[in-house]
Order: sequence, then C-alpha cells, then structure tokens
Amino acid sequence: MERGPRYSRPTELFLVIAAAIFLGEVIVMFVLAAIPPIPVVMEAFLDGTMITVLMVPFLYFLAYRPMVAEIEWRRKAQEDLIVLNRELDARVDQRTAELSQTNERLERQISKNIQRQEEIRKDREFIRSVVEVAPCLLMILEAGSNRCLFVNGRVEELLGYDAESVVEPGRDFLREVMGPEQYSQFTEVLFTSANLEFSTADLGKIGMRQRSGEWKQMDARYAVLRRDPQGQTLEILLAAMEVQ
Repeated sequence: MERGPRYSRPTELFLVIAAAIFLGEVIVMFVLAAIPPIPVVMEAFLDGTMITVLMVPFLYFLAYRPMVAEIEWRRKAQEDLIVLNRELDARVDQRTAELSQTNERLERQISKNIQRQEEIRKDREFIRSVVEVAPCLLMILEAGSNRCLFVNGRVEELLGYDAESVVEPGRDFLREVMGPEQYSQFTEVLFTSANLEFSTADLGKIGMRQRSGEWKQMDARYAVLRRDPQGQTLEILLAAMEVQ
C-alpha cells in the first residue's frame, strides 16, 4: 500500500484546522451580514449549521482522510513486518537445521577419520614390528636421490651402523657402504629395472662395507613400493640378506 498524504508535524495539522475554522467563520459572517436581521436564537442556530456544513469537507479532506490513510499504512506496514519476521524465523530455522545436519555429518566423518587413522597407526606399528624382527636388512630408498628413508634394526647387527644415523638427511648411505664403482653399477641396474613394469626382481650379490671396514657379501632383492600417476617409481624397498 502506498503511503497517503500526511503531516510531518502536529503543528501543521493544528494550523490547517485553525485556518479552516477561520475561513468558515468569515464566510458565515458574510452570509449573516447579507440577510435581514433575525432572532438571536435563529442566528446562532444558522451560524452553527453553516459552520458545520463548511467545516465538514475541510476536516474530512484535510484531517480525517490523511489520518485514516496514515493509520492504514501503519497497520499494513505492521502486518508486512510480521510476515517478514515469520519468513526470517522460518529461514533461520531452516538454516539452523541444515547447519545441524552438516555438523552431524562432519562429526561422523571426523569420527571415521579418527578411527581410520587409529587403524593405520596400528597397521604401521604391526608392519614396523614385523620389519624389525625380519632376518634380513630392509631399506626404503627414494628413487632418484637414492636417499635412505627407512632402515630396520638389522643394519646395526649386519653392518654396525645406527639406524637413525643412516636416514639422516643428506647422507648417501649406499655410496658409503658400496664404494663408488659398485654403487654406480648397482643404482643403474636398480633404478633402470625399477622404472620398467617389473615390481620386484633379484639384484644378485652385492658387497657392503661394515663400519669396521670389513666387507660383507649380501644377496639383494628389490620391490617397488610406490609409483606416481605416470608410473614413475617413487620409493623402492631393498632387501639384503647375508650370504653364509
């Protein structure tokens, strides 16, 4: 609904009514002056009748209608506000329900992830326990850099090196224990075959120098642990057992 004409201040309405009364009374006085003299009672009755007849249109158009329009506009605005508040409440309830469902899904997903991580941790612990008691030397190598990412405890028993020192960043352990010439031949055979379709293969006998300086013959075998989406080898498991 469009808002009807209204007065911005009460003073304006007061002045309009006062002006209407003044003009009405002036008109009545002119009319009474133009007619022959009449009794005071009849003059008073005629004065009241004419002022009423003259004032009703003024008050209706200048006061009553604007006031009714203002009241109706405010009533309609109040109804629209109530409807809007209900719609907002409904949207808030709907959004709250959606957020609640989303939170429940996230909580279930987080619970599953935690459970999965716990399973992975237990699997890793089991694998590590199996690897540590394996009778052979096991090493995980980073393809390309030849860096040792993991080695089991047999490295200390077989070669005399501490496992933590073997996996230190920047250390080329295989080159140290094989020597430059044997290391070059070994890595060429290893990584050339590992980048083919073969996932595991025998490398034959290799010599490894112990920390004491003595050489030990090892029977080596490799297996590809991980490849990238293009099929290139990323990690290699090297297993070596002492030749008796």
